[in-house]
Amino acid sequence: MILAFAQQAEDDLKAIEDDLSGVDAALVDLFNAEVIETLRYVLQFPRGYQVRFEKYRFAHLGAFQYSLIYSLEKDKIVVHRVRHMRQKPLKRYSA
Repeated sequence: MILAFAQQAEDDLKAIEDDLSGVDAALVDLFNAEVIETLRYVLQFPRGYQVRFEKYRFAHLGAFQYSLIYSLEKDKIVVHRVRHMRQKPLKRYSA
């Protein structure tokens, strides 16, 4: 399967990295390691997470309260957002 990122997911990652670097630069490395590990799992088991909203699946990042929100579309996995799960639902799902 092909892995693709929506522009909003890329923007989310950049914003999260900026926020974490303001607290501790080492957190950025830990966060990125969690993202990579979660993406490896999603690539290996694309249906490993249940559909939670319409077509979207939520892959939780272990040590962080963020989730990769992704969908399966034909032969690719599309990461739509990376969101903190305490945010308002409309903000989480907005395109």
